[in-house]
Amino acid sequence: MKNVLVITLLLVLGAFLLLPTDSISQLDITKLTVTQQQQLEKAAASKAALGKKLVSTLTAKMKAEGPVAAIELCNTEALPLTAEIAAEQGVRIGRTSFRLRNPQNMAPVWAAASVESKVKDTQVFAGSDGSLSVLYPIITQANCLTCHASVGMVAAPLVTALHEKYPTDEAFGFIEGSLRGYFWVEVAAE
Repeated sequence: MKNVLVITLLLVLGAFLLLPTDSISQLDITKLTVTQQQQLEKAAASKAALGKKLVSTLTAKMKAEGPVAAIELCNTEALPLTAEIAAEQGVRIGRTSFRLRNPQNMAPVWAAASVESKVKDTQVFAGSDGSLSVLYPIITQANCLTCHASVGMVAAPLVTALHEKYPTDEAFGFIEGSLRGYFWVEVAAE
């Protein structure tokens, strides 16, 4: 478990260090080269794999043991599951938001301005090294509100558990259909 945490931290750190903002330019998603389109397809498949893995794991835990247990799972397993998908897909991948629950989910440098601006569309960026980076919006679903609604609407034991696990938690106050955050994916040049 310790090795997975170290790998996860290195992936997050790599996202910040390997793609400086001056080597990144935003692209028009309708004008991608064939290679960039292939990279975009790989990014989309990676995002889908991570989303499916996180949702299925979290849903199973909530059904079996309840939302407090799901909070524990998120705290201990979300980043290792993300690292697992990154390794399987051969990409760098993560989640971020303009209101973070986990400070380890800070946006990569190339995505920070888009996250801060709360862009609602998929954003695609090209690195001068031939890499492609993609920012995908996450829209709040009804089941997300168990832990992400306004503090007064989240059950008190959950708020307590969330504040224990995430002392700087800002990820409350969302409503169904609102922008919740982002998946980000970095695909290296082929």
